[in-house]
Amino acid sequence: MVFATPPETDPRPLVAGFVATKEPTAISGIKTEGMETLIQIVLDEIARQEPDSIILKVDREFLADNRITFPRELEAFIGDRLSEGKKVNAVICGNIPVQNWHLVFEKYKGQNIEVYFCEYNYKVVPNCTKLPI
Repeated sequence: MVFATPPETDPRPLVAGFVATKEPTAISGIKTEGMETLIQIVLDEIARQEPDSIILKVDREFLADNRITFPRELEAFIGDRLSEGKKVNAVICGNIPVQNWHLVFEKYKGQNIEVYFCEYNYKVVPNCTKLPI
């Protein structure tokens, strides 16, 4: 599977299709608007398309609030959310300080979970990638 970095573009017209597709894909934002705007656009669209799902914005503040430092703590937290019987949408905001966080989500492959990873690309364009979980 090959992922290409999309060029800078306004994500608003594309975000509905990005969230709706089940295939791994990526969407980019606009440099001047920054990462927070792209993250908020994606979060809003997830909430619009899947209002009954659990939406997690996983950033440093989220980790501190939930006392998550190690992968086992993140794994327990995600497992608890999945046990509620609702779909979990996790938006990972940048390189979070939990080593090997991506391996935690691989454990839940095939379950009712979507993982989005947001970071800047090499041209400092905000990107959000739907990971193949």
